[in-house]
Amino acid sequence: MMSPSRSPIHGLDGQSRAHPSHDAAWSDEVTGAVKGRWREPATVTLNRIFPGATVVAVVVVTAAIDLVTKVVAMELLAGGVTRNLMPVLNLNLAFNRGISFSLFQAHDPASLVVLLGLQGALSCLVIWWALNATEALRRYGFSAIAGGAVANVLDRFINGTVTDFLDLHTAGIRWFTFNLADVWISAGVVLLILDALPVWFHRTGVPGGLTR
Repeated sequence: MMSPSRSPIHGLDGQSRAHPSHDAAWSDEVTGAVKGRWREPATVTLNRIFPGATVVAVVVVTAAIDLVTKVVAMELLAGGVTRNLMPVLNLNLAFNRGISFSLFQAHDPASLVVLLGLQGALSCLVIWWALNATEALRRYGFSAIAGGAVANVLDRFINGTVTDFLDLHTAGIRWFTFNLADVWISAGVVLLILDALPVWFHRTGVPGGLTR
């Protein structure tokens, strides 16, 4: 009796035996493609959500801290009370009708509305820059600036002025009175300056000095 012949291409189980390495490679390619289809949407979603969530968190936290400290300052420093905090820094309540560091004063309702609209528009613009920043350092810089700007806008909308309580002075000279929102804005500007420095390219090899 003749034994059943085997095709050079197909074995007894009907599977291809001519090019097993090609079959394995093709199988791995298909499996990888399928897994990639499952992983790609999740990865893209996380890459989009995380930077946006970071921006929102920084803006909300910095604005909340500033507004809380302003309420506390108004309670502790009411009636013109001055408290010494550091040799160059006192706690002294003041009210600013302008923007940061008393620029562009608003003394009437019309100018107050204009100033609120201008600050609100600038705050939205900075938030948009933060949401679209591709480098972490730049994103945090814009977020800090936005947090301070939003806090001052809310304070002005509620009280008609911005509450300041940090009084900087040296050798008997009072330089200016500010708040934590101004600190956040200044810190954000510093981060943007650091982001623009060439040294960050040499240290990490990526634009902005920090990874996304």
